[in-house]
Amino acid sequence: MTFLLTGCMTTTKVKPVNKDLLQRSDAVCVEQNNSVFHGALIQSALVEAFSKQNIKTKTISRDNIQSSECEYRVTYVARRSFGAGVYISNIELNLFDRNRNYIGNAKWKINSSLSPDRFKDLQENVDEIVDKLLN
Repeated sequence: MTFLLTGCMTTTKVKPVNKDLLQRSDAVCVEQNNSVFHGALIQSALVEAFSKQNIKTKTISRDNIQSSECEYRVTYVARRSFGAGVYISNIELNLFDRNRNYIGNAKWKINSSLSPDRFKDLQENVDEIVDKLLN
């Protein structure tokens, strides 16, 4: 099932995942993405957002992934835009199981530099994205 939630200037497309599956796992591995602008901040926000959902996380390096090490793995990509300053304009989360099967994702995008979401705290935006990903 896919949902499209639209606001004036921000869209979120979601293929949700059952939160109970992730809560029962030992930890969801958050794969580092060093090529993302402010990747450490986004990764930290993801860890916090999953924690608020009572889901344990473990940070892993993209270069050192053992498929048996993670029952579930989340990857992220983020893009920045320039307007009246630099801001995160797109975030995409992809969730995979141990066998690297794709099981869910969320795509969040600010469609206009006038969107009030660009002025929100990064953690607040990431929390909303993770909330929508976990049905």
